[in-house]
Amino acid sequence: MRRELQPSDIKLKWGCKSVGEREEPNFVIEPLGAKHDRAVFSCGNDELDSYLHKQAAQDLKKRAAVPFVITPDRKTIAGFYTLSQYAADLGEVPMEVAKRLPKYPTVSATLLGRLAVSTEFRGRGLGERLLMDALRRSLESSKQVASEGVVVDAKDASAEEFYKKYGFIELPRVARRLFLAMGTVEALFGERQRDRLCDAAGYAGGTTGGDSCGARS
Repeated sequence: MRRELQPSDIKLKWGCKSVGEREEPNFVIEPLGAKHDRAVFSCGNDELDSYLHKQAAQDLKKRAAVPFVITPDRKTIAGFYTLSQYAADLGEVPMEVAKRLPKYPTVSATLLGRLAVSTEFRGRGLGERLLMDALRRSLESSKQVASEGVVVDAKDASAEEFYKKYGFIELPRVARRLFLAMGTVEALFGERQRDRLCDAAGYAGGTTGGDSCGARS
């Protein structure tokens, strides 16, 4: 049986840029708005492109889903994701996870419906930034509206492997449907906060690795 990934297994990169690295724009993540240029976004997947061009604003207006975008200038969309509520059938969840959940026929979850990065902005770690932002918002929301975890439908094998790197596990009844327990999300952000503090202490002391704090690779 495959071991459930633990937060400590997830390796995330932290730290400042080295001298000579390219200067990145000041990306921000915010809810989709009229100021954002949806028409020119292209991630190479027709379904995802079409969703942002034609459907995302309607989903927001009808409160079917909330799209968030990452942008370097408050206009250009470098990537996006959507969040909405979801009711997970407990039978979909692997036994080792289900035994830790409430014994109801369905449990509340958060659906990470879509996540995509523009081809223009590939290779800058924006996929991870979008995912971490989605998980953080899901965690914060779960303190007000109950959610046992985050569900995502990976579009292809590459996307499936991307999510599995961050601890998502397969829900066996639906192909490429994945789940991450909210307790795992909470523990993950606890470790991220620790690493941030360690990095800050390392840089303040004139070091670059923060080795004494267990800096991530």
